[in-house]
Amino acid sequence: MARRRQRDMNNDKRDDKRDDKHDHKLDKADAKEGKLLAKAELSRAKAAKRKWLVFLIVAAVGAYLLLKGGIGSGFIESIKSKLGM
Repeated sequence: MARRRQRDMNNDKRDDKRDDKHDHKLDKADAKEGKLLAKAELSRAKAAKRKWLVFLIVAAVGAYLLLKGGIGSGFIESIKSKLGM
């Protein structure tokens, strides 16, 4: 009878270890998935920031060329003449 109890206790310990190992694997997989999703979110945020930076640079260069007489100087001169400047 004592051997049987000992065997049952060993089986319970093995089952506990097996469950712990399985839980650990699941936790590890969830952590990997979370890390992957965080990296994807960061990449999207950086891409959006770069897009707006490019728009801002293009607008600044366009405004510079427009005001300094490069592109559209005739348009600016006609407005100035109408305003009496």
